[in-house]
Amino acid sequence: MVAQRLIEKFNLRSRLRFDIDNGHIWLDENRMLLLHAKAFGALRRELFDTLGVRRAQGLLLRMGFVSGQQDAEFAHKLYGAEDNYDVFRIGPELHAFEGLVKATITEAKIDWEQGSFFGEVDWAGSWEAESHMQLCGAATEPACWSLVGYASGYVSQFFKRFIVFRETHCVARGDEQCRIVGKPAEAWDDEAYLSLFRAEDIDGQLREMEEELTQLRGRLRERHEPGHLIGNSPGFRAAFELLSKAANSPINVLLLGETGVGKEVFARWLHENSDRAQRPFVAINCGAEGTQTQLSLRPERVELGNPDGENCVQGQVKELIYLGDHIRVRMEVLGNPEFVVKVPNASHHASLSVGERATLCWRSEDCRALDAAALPDALLDEQ
Repeated sequence: MVAQRLIEKFNLRSRLRFDIDNGHIWLDENRMLLLHAKAFGALRRELFDTLGVRRAQGLLLRMGFVSGQQDAEFAHKLYGAEDNYDVFRIGPELHAFEGLVKATITEAKIDWEQGSFFGEVDWAGSWEAESHMQLCGAATEPACWSLVGYASGYVSQFFKRFIVFRETHCVARGDEQCRIVGKPAEAWDDEAYLSLFRAEDIDGQLREMEEELTQLRGRLRERHEPGHLIGNSPGFRAAFELLSKAANSPINVLLLGETGVGKEVFARWLHENSDRAQRPFVAINCGAEGTQTQLSLRPERVELGNPDGENCVQGQVKELIYLGDHIRVRMEVLGNPEFVVKVPNASHHASLSVGERATLCWRSEDCRALDAAALPDALLDEQ
């Protein structure tokens, strides 16, 4: 009944006009929009998905703040003509009049001369809480951000002082009703929350990021000039880009290519642009004949019976020792009768027999060269 009296007392219905011919809706001198709540709810959800929770909360809060300011300007026109508290209460009634929420002031401590304010308001039928539950499910924190913004904007504009409301209870997170508390901004002692009312300079942040990225790219270009490397083909640029990324890292780099394509030139550039540039660069011509050496291999790193392996040699089985899940095979390889191979005790190895010849294979990374002892004569003859 109180709401009905306020609406009639200030003749609010007569101030709402529909100008169908021009496609306008007016509340006093403010143009209004009649929107589908589901459409606005979908936009609201997309803001959270696109901008993240905090930025979306701030955006909704500030949008509601502006809406509250507009209604406060409308209420101010009636200030002084009637009881000031009744004029102030137009804001909550307008909130319901516009279909957003039914607001009931439960506590208000107002000093009109000093401009002090403390208030509590209960909400019923919040469109925002309802929309959040429909599109996002149950919330873990209060969800009526645009409505809180409206209350803050209305009271701040009415009192010409920054008054901040905060939702303490919300239906969207399982509370029985929505409730907000309002007081001057400095009384909240929560800078993180108050910062939501300040617009972010996202464009400025992006410009700063672009400048930092440009500077970083400039430093990378300065550090990784091709120097004595000459080339402009797609293959050269791709290889140089990979080489630049590896220059200041401790990883091992393997350069592959035909003879004469410039592997050593690339290797020298890599050394000169690495943290090891002050240390000597030693180039070894692996294609030239040199002193032969002995290779060391762990028994389990040798594979039997794979003619397509990387490094292969023929050997003869001399002894089979079955040890549960594996077999130790003693073989004669290149004149060495004590070459031992460890293989799984599987079906394709179970058929091995003494005297049988088999192919042994290993990968280059699984072996190492020994500095001492020359190769057996049989191996020298093989070479």
